[in-house]
Amino acid sequence: TFPNIIKSKEISEQLFNDKLFNLYKTVVLIGYLIAILTTFFANWVVTTFYGIEYAPSTLILIILIWSLPFAGLGIARATLIFGNNWTKLHSKIIFVGCCLNIGLNYFMIPKWGGVGAAIASVITHLYSGYLCCYFHNKLNNSIWIKTKAILFPYPKF
Repeated sequence: TFPNIIKSKEISEQLFNDKLFNLYKTVVLIGYLIAILTTFFANWVVTTFYGIEYAPSTLILIILIWSLPFAGLGIARATLIFGNNWTKLHSKIIFVGCCLNIGLNYFMIPKWGGVGAAIASVITHLYSGYLCCYFHNKLNNSIWIKTKAILFPYPKF
């Protein structure tokens, strides 16, 4: 939980990073599980709950759901940002993410419609949740732990 992770920073930087890594792994793993299940059952869910006339939206749902692991990373990253009182940095990341999404949608929606909007959203969440760490020095230390969480989100046994 957020307060527990923040309190661990007072004890040790390593403990804080370990707890943050576990949070990243948890949100990525949950995101992957939901995305995988949605990918396999999207057509059934859409046609069952909305009818066959909405079946073409299945592809949009399948694409969009893959933004979930990165959106989770972005939300979890707030623990790092607010734990270090970097609120201006948070605002910059959100602003760039908004501009990126608007720009991508401007070009992608006319070409690909809803599929383009879904792709733009995945790219935006990828930037906001992960790639932004490469562009902001304060977040450079979290690149490796986020990369490990994305590639190896399973828990230790």
